[in-house]
Amino acid sequence: MQKLRGEIVIACDSPGFGGSEIDLLRVTQMLNGAYSLGFVCADSDKEIKRFADDNDLGFQNNGRIGNRLKNIFAGLLRTANLVSQNQNSVFVVWAHHLDSNRWMQIGLALFGRSFVVCERSAPASRLDLATSRLTPFIVRIVSRFAKSIIVCGHGQVNHLQGVVGGRVYGIIAVPNSRPVYKIRDKVRLLRSIKCELREKAGIPQDCYLLVMVGRVCADKNQRFVVELIKQGLLGKKVCFLVVGDGPDDKSLKEYVIHANLSDRVFLVGHQCDTFPYYAIADAFVFPSKFEGLSGALIEAMAAELPCLASDIIANHELISNGKTGWLFPLGDAANFAAKVNDWAINPEKAAKCARDGFAHVSAFYDESCEHANWHQVFCHLIDLQKPQII
Repeated sequence: MQKLRGEIVIACDSPGFGGSEIDLLRVTQMLNGAYSLGFVCADSDKEIKRFADDNDLGFQNNGRIGNRLKNIFAGLLRTANLVSQNQNSVFVVWAHHLDSNRWMQIGLALFGRSFVVCERSAPASRLDLATSRLTPFIVRIVSRFAKSIIVCGHGQVNHLQGVVGGRVYGIIAVPNSRPVYKIRDKVRLLRSIKCELREKAGIPQDCYLLVMVGRVCADKNQRFVVELIKQGLLGKKVCFLVVGDGPDDKSLKEYVIHANLSDRVFLVGHQCDTFPYYAIADAFVFPSKFEGLSGALIEAMAAELPCLASDIIANHELISNGKTGWLFPLGDAANFAAKVNDWAINPEKAAKCARDGFAHVSAFYDESCEHANWHQVFCHLIDLQKPQII
């Protein structure tokens, strides 16, 4: 295992390239130049490796070790090698979910290294950890040794402690963000060619278009919206645009074809530039089962779209129900359909919701705020690693 060129080593074992990984690269881009950074990831994390190569950052293939108990010794050994080769570095564990790099977290604690854990999402309840019974215990123990446990929204502080069933030490929030004004201005410009963009994407000009941006998987719950269209609960002119890919991408495409919905449901896969899709949409929907603090939802609000999201803890931070957006009880088809159909025939209601949503994210979730918070975290982490002068 080779030494990384970085005073800060960022470890990530993502299951795919989604919102958590986008946020990782975005935060790294913010801080690159102020700090020497390096990545420890699986070689399959191609987007992260490409980013590291493009920005002349260190990248080390650490393979992928499972989180089951049988992998503990392999995980601790690999962490020991990593630590011995990077003795002057501090560590950031970028955790896509609560089980991410669990043996590395324990290893960093055992070896007395300075590290923080960035928890990017938490399950809706402790019941979702039924197959990961060790996880709550590990999170609580690791928090005693980590310099901080960082969550991506204020609402996640109490929620995470509730999920793991006890105190999580050193937990702080660095809320997710986006370049709000840049998004607004870019999307406004693209709306001037909305008809051309819809034609290029094969979207009917006269439809009421719902858009969702996110990883295509069971947790994001895109199929919920497709089912409502299939059941006839949404107006005949309502269409659904899915931007993103993931493990359920193939099965969702097959479902759409078999349900004869290809003229109303459009799946365009992963897109590096999502702004044109916000520009052609009439509303943003987000039926996700659990989240951290959704970057896609911030983007949609910055793009001045009315937003309808599931009533889960993470979304409360962004959406004040009936003001900055609307919340619907998770799985409540009738509630969801009623709101979409109302917006489709009363666009003035949707427009007011969009204006208030933009005002909220521009005040609290612009990147300038997040940049200052991460800078403070990294400065503190590096200072803790430096030996005291006697």
